[in-house]
Amino acid sequence: MVNTSICLIDLGKREVGDETASKAALREAQEEIGINPEKIQVITELEPTYSRSGFLVYPVICALHVLRFASFTELVEENKLRPNAEVSEIFACPLRFFLEKQHHSTRLIEWMQQSYLVHEILYKRWLIWAMTANILIHVSSIAFARAPLFPFDYERFKRPPPKLLLQLKHHKL
Repeated sequence: MVNTSICLIDLGKREVGDETASKAALREAQEEIGINPEKIQVITELEPTYSRSGFLVYPVICALHVLRFASFTELVEENKLRPNAEVSEIFACPLRFFLEKQHHSTRLIEWMQQSYLVHEILYKRWLIWAMTANILIHVSSIAFARAPLFPFDYERFKRPPPKLLLQLKHHKL
């Protein structure tokens, strides 16, 4: 969590030795919350998607073997997971939650003179929204082989934002 934003583990910039998005994601998971990469199973890399700020995001889907733990707290304690300076808290949310209409809302935001409809998912005291919500809705749809119970435009997240396209066209990056 950065300030009040809910974030997935940040890939950051690839470093020497990060031949793939998966390797970078495993390294970042270890740096940010202390997960031993040997305890993580990379399932797949999804298609890259653009953030509204123009960053190309490479979602990497992984599984942390949790079935032998009675609770998420036990998993965190036994694996000695600890947030670094970039992360203030670690929590788990069931994937199914991201497909259910009763936890979902949308909000119109203005950014760079553009209006955007953003998805918001409220889980306990955490508001998961924008790119993080988009990725988790997409992953949940794949995991449960069904669409969410609310409108969701998968194609929108494969295209660069209009402002970025305009900047590229005029080389004003």
